[in-house]
Amino acid sequence: MLCIFTPTFNRGYILTRLYNSLKNQTCQEFEWFIVDDGSSDNTEELIKGFQEEELIKIKYVKTSNGGKQRAHNLAVSQCTDELFLCVDSDDYLVDNAVEKLIRKWDSVRGDEDIAGVVFLKGYSSHKPLNGELPVDTSRIHLRTLYKKYRFKGDAGLMYRTEILREHPFYIAPNEKFIGESFAYDQIDQEYKMSICNEILYIAEYLPDGYTKNVRKVTKENPIGYMTLKKQSIVFDKKISEKFYDTILFLVGGMLANQKELISKAPNKAIAVASYIPAMLTKFIFFR
Repeated sequence: MLCIFTPTFNRGYILTRLYNSLKNQTCQEFEWFIVDDGSSDNTEELIKGFQEEELIKIKYVKTSNGGKQRAHNLAVSQCTDELFLCVDSDDYLVDNAVEKLIRKWDSVRGDEDIAGVVFLKGYSSHKPLNGELPVDTSRIHLRTLYKKYRFKGDAGLMYRTEILREHPFYIAPNEKFIGESFAYDQIDQEYKMSICNEILYIAEYLPDGYTKNVRKVTKENPIGYMTLKKQSIVFDKKISEKFYDTILFLVGGMLANQKELISKAPNKAIAVASYIPAMLTKFIFFR
C-alpha cells in the first residue's frame, strides 16, 4: 500500500527515533525503504538489528554517496507500492499518520486529477511548522498553496508512485542535489493534491542537514540550482516572479562559471535587466 522512503547518510545516531515511530503506527500497511547513501557509521548494523526484530517490513539498500535525489530516484524505481512518502532520517511520524493518510487516500483514490495528499509538518503534534492549510478547498495545486495562500516552508507530501516515476529528479554530473520542487512543480502542472489539514509528521532540522546549509549546498551544486530556477521561470505566472527566478538562475550560472548566460535564459530581456542584481546577489550571499 505505502512505501515510506528514508534516505540516510551517517545518521545512525538518530534513526532509532524514526524506527520507533514506525513500530508504533496504528496501521501497519507500509514498507520502510531505506537507501543508505554511503554511510560510514553504524547505520548498516543498526538496520540489520531492526530487520531481525521483524516488527515492520524493512527494505535496505546501500549505495555509493550520490545525494538524496539519486536515492529518491532509486527508491521510486524499485517501489512496488501504490503510494510513496519520504520521511527524512532526522524526522518521524505521529502514531496514526499512516492510518490517516491511507484513509484520506481511500476517499480520493478514484480521482485521476489527484496526485497525492498534502498534509502538515510540525515541531510537535500540536504546533505546526508553517500554520494551517487552507480550509476553503479540499484539493489544491502546490503552487497555489504557496503563491495564493502564502504557505511558508515544508509541507508533508505523499504521492502516487507511478506519477513520481514519470517525473524523476535531474542530477547534474559531479553534483548531488537539486531542489525537490524540480519534480513537484512538474507534477503540479497536471495534478492537484488532496488536503489533510493535520500534523502527521514531526520535523527537526539538524545542523548537518540541507536546510541548515542552503548556501553551501547551492555553491556545491550550481548546475542543479540553475536548472531548477530555469524551470521555475517557465512555470511562473507573474512578471515579478520571473524576474526573481531569473536573478537566481543567473546566480547559479555564475557559480557554475557558465558562459553566455543571457542566451540560455528563458526570457532574454528579463535576463538582461536581472544581470546586475544577480551579480550583487552572488557577491553578497555567495562569496
